[in-house]
Amino acid sequence: MPSYQYKPKDKPQKRRANPYDKFKESDLILRDQLAIDRTILANERTFLAYCRTALALGLTGTSLLKFLEGVPFDMAGWILIALGVSVAGIGIQRTIAMARNIATARRDPIGHSQGEGPV
Repeated sequence: MPSYQYKPKDKPQKRRANPYDKFKESDLILRDQLAIDRTILANERTFLAYCRTALALGLTGTSLLKFLEGVPFDMAGWILIALGVSVAGIGIQRTIAMARNIATARRDPIGHSQGEGPV
């Protein structure tokens, strides 16, 4: 039996690489701002897709509960409703996280924090 105890190492937090780190501030042009705008619109479309999927799952589950009888249909209906709620929650969570990332990229496009120089 070994005389030591296993202690898991704390994993260092990885900092996400800012895609603008490789550019100088003078190199950033309108194209970069438009790319961020396209990303915002893509984030909104993705959120709407999550909402559509959650609604479809919830309505399918409700239909199973309302129109079909039997324990298997009831179970399937409740599972689909729970999945719909889960998908909606995941969609909200991912949309908020991406919105924060986009806001960070827009405020700090070249990776400088508080005027302290490159990070």
